[in-house]
Amino acid sequence: MHSVAGTSFFHPPLSPGSALEVHLDLGNCYQALAFAKRKKLEPLKEAAYKVMRDNYLQVLRSPDIYGRLSGAERELVLQRRLRGREHLVVADVCPQDGSGRLCCYDDERDAWRPLARLPPEAVSRGCAICSLFNYLFLVSGCQGSGLQPSNRVFCYNPLTDIWSEVCPLNQARPHCRLVALDGQLYAVGGECLNTVERYDPRLDRWTFAPPLPKDTFALAHTAAASGGELFVTGGSLRYLLLRFSVREQRWRAAPTGGGRDRTAEMVAVRGFLYRFDLNRSLGISVYRCSASARLWYECATYRTPYPEAFQCAVVDELVYCVGRRRTLRFLADSISPRFVPEMRQAFPSPQGTLLPTVLTLPGPDVPQTRV
Repeated sequence: MHSVAGTSFFHPPLSPGSALEVHLDLGNCYQALAFAKRKKLEPLKEAAYKVMRDNYLQVLRSPDIYGRLSGAERELVLQRRLRGREHLVVADVCPQDGSGRLCCYDDERDAWRPLARLPPEAVSRGCAICSLFNYLFLVSGCQGSGLQPSNRVFCYNPLTDIWSEVCPLNQARPHCRLVALDGQLYAVGGECLNTVERYDPRLDRWTFAPPLPKDTFALAHTAAASGGELFVTGGSLRYLLLRFSVREQRWRAAPTGGGRDRTAEMVAVRGFLYRFDLNRSLGISVYRCSASARLWYECATYRTPYPEAFQCAVVDELVYCVGRRRTLRFLADSISPRFVPEMRQAFPSPQGTLLPTVLTLPGPDVPQTRV
C-alpha cells in the first residue's frame, strides 16, 4: 500500500491463486465492495473496507459511498479505523523558528518515537489540538512575526501519514480549547472571546454554538466532555464549572469548590471529572467530581515545589500530564485515584509548546518517520 493525495491503492487477488488484480481507490471502492459481496470475494471486500477506513473523512462526506452503506457497514468501517492500541501523541509547536513535530509515546517500552512533521503553515502560537475519528485536528492561533490571529484548521491522518486543511473557523480564536463530543468538535472561547463554534466533519463546516455566559469570561480556561455534556473551568472561571448540554443546547453554571490555586487542566474519565490545580509551594492537587453529582473533593496530591504547567491526555484510565521537564501519570481509578510513582521518559528535547492528544496508530510498531 502507498498513499497519494489521501487515496490508498491496493492490488488484492480476487481469489486464492488468481492472477487477476484490482486497482482500488475512493472512486471505485463502493462498486468494488458491492461486486465483492455479490461474488463472495472476501479479499476484495476487505480491501474495499480498508480504503474506506484509511480515508474515513472523505467517505463520510461522500453520498456516493457513505450514503449507500448500511448502518452496520458504517459502524464496521469506523470501528476498524479505531481498532488497535491507543498511543499518547504530543505536538511540539515552535513558532519562533516555524517548526513543529508529532511524537508518540510507547508505554510498554518507555520510549518516544517520531511520528510526523507539522506543515509550516500549521505552526502557530496559541494553537489547540484534539483527536476525532482517529484524526488529529489542529486549530491555528496566531501566525507570522506580527502574530496575526488565524482561523485555519489542519487535519492529520495517521493511517495515511497525510496532512490536509479543512474548513476554517468563522472566527480566529487563539488559545481556545478544542474538545470532541458526540462525533463533532467544539472550539471553546479563546483570547478575549466567549463564543463557541461546532465542527461537523460530515459537512466540513463550522457553525456557532450557544456562547459562554457573558458574566463568565473564560481566559486561560480548560474544557472536557462527558456524558453528552461539555464542561469548562479554569482561568477566571476557577470558581465555576460551566456545563453545556448538547440535548438542551444551553449552558449552566455550578460551583466548583476547591481553593484559589491555578487550574492547569481538567479531564473526563468514565463519568468523573478530574481537575488539576497548581500551588507554588505544595505542588499539584487533584479534585474529582461525578459528572452527574458535580460535588468536588480532593482525591490525590503530588508534592513538588513550583510545579510546571502541563496539559493532559487520557489513554484508558491513565492520565498523562505532559510538561517540558517531565511527564507524570495519574491513574483515574474509580476507587483509588492516584499518581503512579514510577518515573517515565520525559518528552525528548522540547522546542516549543507541548500539546498532547491520543491516536490509534497502524501496525505493531510506530512509523519511523524522520523528525
